[in-house]
Parts: sequence; structure tokens; C-alpha cells
Amino acid sequence: MKNLLKRSQLNMAFCLYLGMIFSYSLTAQNAFMPEDYYPNEKPSQERQFYPNQGQLLNTAGDIEENVLYYNVSGTARLFLMEEAVAFTSILPAKQGDPDTLLRVDMKPYKLESNAHLEAYYPSSDHLNFYFPHCSLGITNIHGYDRMVYENYFEGIDLHITSNKLGGKMFFVVHPEADVS
Repeated sequence: MKNLLKRSQLNMAFCLYLGMIFSYSLTAQNAFMPEDYYPNEKPSQERQFYPNQGQLLNTAGDIEENVLYYNVSGTARLFLMEEAVAFTSILPAKQGDPDTLLRVDMKPYKLESNAHLEAYYPSSDHLNFYFPHCSLGITNIHGYDRMVYENYFEGIDLHITSNKLGGKMFFVVHPEADVS
């Protein structure tokens, strides 16, 4: 049984490798989208990423201009910026005390100058925002299932997506990449 499982895993890895090479040669302008390891894990509609078009405020109450995309639900929220990903969570306090906002930023040691963030798999659903700072409304904002920092490192993309259990991040290494 163990040999059969190992052989199945090797076959899957080889097929993914061939698919990556074939897909890369056909999609020079698009990010390579690998199949999820567990095909029954569909992206979570609840954890889609929405473009920031002026609806976000920072903790000082000012319009947040650095965030390009963000998700609106889940215990850990992600804010995607040009050069970083911020993970945030609110730690509820006891009654009468202020809540605590926790934040961790992930930045690459050496971001490639031609790295850029792209949104993939748009949703047909949309959100509308009517806040005091945008009283005329920011409407028809569609979410995306997958965000890709293309060329996060030279020849390496960073994919951010989710399933019903939470967020997922993984690196896609292209054949020409130097992983050292």
C-alpha cells in the first residue's frame, strides 16, 4: 500500500511539473495557476479579495491609500499592498476596555522591481459601500478568489487564496527561477 501511495504521489508531482512547463510556455503574460492539491477545496466566497477604491480608513480615520486589495471576513484579515501583506486580527477585550488590533506584515527581503499584484477569478457578487467619507457610494465592487504577486522573487510568484478552512498562501516556482 505504501509503494502504491508513493508511486501515486510521484505520478502527481511529475504531471504537475509537466503541466507547469506546458502552461508556462503558453501563458507568458499570465500567472501559472496550479491546481489545488485537494481538488474539492473550492475558494471560499466569504474570503474574497476586494479592491480598495477609497472605502478603507486606517486607524487614524484617514483614507487608506496603500492597501490595494483586502478581504472582509475571517478571523485573520489580509491587506495586500504593493510591497507587503498585512495580517490583522482583533483581540476582543473585556467589557469597558478597548479591543486590541494585532498586525503582522510580511515583506520579502528583496522585492523584485518588476513584481506586481494581479487579481484572478472575479466573482459575480459585489459589495456597495456608503460611509460618511464616501456618502455618494462606492458601488459594484467585485471580489476575486485569487491574488497573485507575479514575480515576487525573480521567477517565483506568491499566490493567495482560501478555502472553507481559511486562507492559503503558496509560492509557484517557474522553471527558470534560481531558488538559492
